[in-house]
Amino acid sequence: MLNIFDELFLTPEQREVKNSYEDRKIGFDEIGGLFVSTVYATDLDKYETAIGDAAPRDNIHPVERYEDKIKAEAGHKRWIEWCKNQANTTITRLGTPSTEDWPIAEEDTKDREITLVRGKDV
Repeated sequence: MLNIFDELFLTPEQREVKNSYEDRKIGFDEIGGLFVSTVYATDLDKYETAIGDAAPRDNIHPVERYEDKIKAEAGHKRWIEWCKNQANTTITRLGTPSTEDWPIAEEDTKDREITLVRGKDV
């Protein structure tokens, strides 16, 4: 249920998907020891796909952002196909903008190449 603040200050898209991960989720799939999660990221006011791997820490990596749900659905399908190829292990992890409300460590604001760790069960 939305409160008066939500009604006044959130965009219609933010209001529609404000609640839980399940409400914001476009897709979640486990493939080849990785997982692909695409959601509406309320902090960015965009849709985002992230790849999760079996690394012991820092194992969720944003890889693509979208302006609308249709592009997010198509992107989610592309990343599923990418994960099916076991030879694919290197991605560009997207940086996250730092804001006053959501401070981010300097190194996490920049895009960087990483090597994924595939597991048996992620």
